[in-house]
Amino acid sequence: MRVFGIGVMALYAGPASAAKLVEYKFDGSGADTSGNGVNATLFGNATYGPGAFGSALQLDGAGDYAISNPPNGFNYSKFTIECWINVADYSQNVHYVSLSDMSNLVLGHWGAPLANTWADGLAPVDMNPPTGAPSPNVWHHLAFTFDGTSQRFYLDGVLTSTVATTGVVTANPALVEGLVIGARFDTAQQYVTGKIDNVRIWDTALPVGSLGYYLDSGCDADGDGYAAISKFCLGTDCNDSNKLIYPGAPESCDAVDSNCNGSLVDTFANFDVDSEPDCIDLNDDNDPDPDASDCNDFSITIYTGAPETIGDGIDQNCDKGDTCYADSDDDNYRHATNTVLSVDLDCTDATEALPAEPLDCGVGTVDTNKAFNPGAVELPGDEIDQNCDTTEVCYVDNDDDGSRSTSTVASTNLSCADTKEGKATDPLDCSAGAVDNNAAIYPTAVELPGDEIDQNCDTTEVCYVDNDDDGSRSTSTVASS
Repeated sequence: MRVFGIGVMALYAGPASAAKLVEYKFDGSGADTSGNGVNATLFGNATYGPGAFGSALQLDGAGDYAISNPPNGFNYSKFTIECWINVADYSQNVHYVSLSDMSNLVLGHWGAPLANTWADGLAPVDMNPPTGAPSPNVWHHLAFTFDGTSQRFYLDGVLTSTVATTGVVTANPALVEGLVIGARFDTAQQYVTGKIDNVRIWDTALPVGSLGYYLDSGCDADGDGYAAISKFCLGTDCNDSNKLIYPGAPESCDAVDSNCNGSLVDTFANFDVDSEPDCIDLNDDNDPDPDASDCNDFSITIYTGAPETIGDGIDQNCDKGDTCYADSDDDNYRHATNTVLSVDLDCTDATEALPAEPLDCGVGTVDTNKAFNPGAVELPGDEIDQNCDTTEVCYVDNDDDGSRSTSTVASTNLSCADTKEGKATDPLDCSAGAVDNNAAIYPTAVELPGDEIDQNCDTTEVCYVDNDDDGSRSTSTVASS
């Protein structure tokens, strides 16, 4: 595998999801500043000169270069090769970065105005970006990426070419030369005249804002590997002063958008589907009551002062109970409007009633007497509506003499003073039922002597006296037994 490129600037971390395989800043040595220990050795007249950031690898084009072993753990399925270059002549046929490790990956120049790329096994195998003629003797940043489906080339942080790609990078056991900077992978030709700085190889296709052009240019102030969002940096880091905040960073349930996706919610619970997850939302259900005083943070119908639904077993208004209908006399018939508070929410305790229970008698005070309810037995003639049907059962007084019989009749109202009706307090008429049809016969009637009729219902008669039993009476009377 071959890779050619030039870099400029200091070490940066790169995205947390990407692994930096090698990094050469050439600040006085060929040390691999990625931390992976793949150090480079300088050959020929290669030396160090002024770089874009610190010092750089300086080459005279006469057989000098830097070389190292191939990067560890590089599988070529995705990659980024990037570097800074400063050359006087862009007509050279050179390899800036050439990686030969069971395959060839190359970033160099052999025809296009500035750069060419090569990757064995990919189709197309090479990419010739239309970059235009760059300024000579000026530092430029080159980047070659592959994400598994497309090859891309960037010049100074700007995407200049995207090529749809098929295939995979192929393996060739004969290609084991290693990583060469400033010459072809076989170190025998295509030498660079100029400077190369900050060479990096990654195991993924970096987004544009994470390329060295932006990070090396001070666009990654917090060193988290993501450039800041700005007109120049064009990065994706929404807080470049905090290395814990970058695209893809682990999220915590808090008021910080750590992963820069514009949301605090992410995968956290968010009952009211607003912009804050429940863990920081001061009013999770967005009802009129904040969580600090709300007795149920996850119901928009339950809050301090909410309308209470009577007898539903739910404390809507946060008064620590349910509102039940009153059944003051515990006769299983409720008041129409009066309510009581149930502390156990069931509305089945003493003096409590559910909405489904039938209404007690319409007069509010009736609910204090369990003898009065729709199922009660009606007491005749007392002019009281025990069973709440707004009528009364009266005794019969057919002859309207003020003395009743034991028979009853339904009254259309609560009065038993209407025609042919009698009250329970009225005296009974004579015991023979037919007698109630004669207004002259009743307990307080005047007894007519000698007619052998019991007008006053005392079962006796007043007779005239016939002392000599001669069939002729006197005007005097005597009680007959």
